[in-house]
Order: sequence, then structure tokens, then C-alpha cells
Amino acid sequence: MLLFERQADASWMPTTVILATPKRLQGKCLPGSPDRDARLAMLLSEAVPPRINEHTDERGTFLDWVDWAVNALANGHTTWATEVVPTAPVEALYEREVLGAVRADVVAGSGTGQITPRMSAAASERTALREPSRVPKA
Repeated sequence: MLLFERQADASWMPTTVILATPKRLQGKCLPGSPDRDARLAMLLSEAVPPRINEHTDERGTFLDWVDWAVNALANGHTTWATEVVPTAPVEALYEREVLGAVRADVVAGSGTGQITPRMSAAASERTALREPSRVPKA
């Protein structure tokens, strides 16, 4: 999962990746924001898998948590989330989705240091099919 934060110029910057395994979550975020660090720490320590359905207390796995979190952790105003193709370890996912996007923006010469959200074709297709109104406009 990839989390974006809205920047002052209304662009979206990828800041945090969360990798789900059946039994736990792992995450990494861009340094420099105490709020971002605290949010990631809270998510990793307090998250529980969602219930399988509303008629039971039985929990699913953290893989189910990602489906729930994509909708629950993004408000579309200051934060946005999407599913991405998982890559282990979490450092490789962070390198590809967060640092790779920032580098691509610098190479493209926009000079802003900010980017519009990007995701893999598969994740883009899933997001568009699920909730096309959630995809932020640049």
C-alpha cells in the first residue's frame, strides 16, 4: 500500500509504504515529519486485521487489512492511498514507490520536488474499478 500526502501546491507526494503479510505489517516513510513518523508507528503497532464479516468476531489477515485501509486511511483532501504490487522486503517497496517517484520527478526537471500520484498499471486498474472518484487530479 502506498500513502500520499497533499502538498502546499496541491500536488500529491508519495510518503509511506506499508507491506502486509498474513501475520503482520511492515512500513517505511520519508523522514522529516514527526506527524508522519507517529502515524506510521501507530498503524504498525495498533492495526488489527478486519473482521471477516459483521456477524462474527473472527478476524481475517493483514492482507485483508490493506483492502480496508485503502479506503479508511485516505480522505482525498490531505491524504490518499492506493494498492501497489507488493515487493518484499519493505525497503525494496519503499525504494520503488517512494524514492523512485521522487527521483523520476527530479529527472523530469519539474523542479518542484513534488509529483502527481503514480502507481502500477494493475493497481491503477483496481483503483479505477473500485472507486474512480478517489483518484486525485493533478
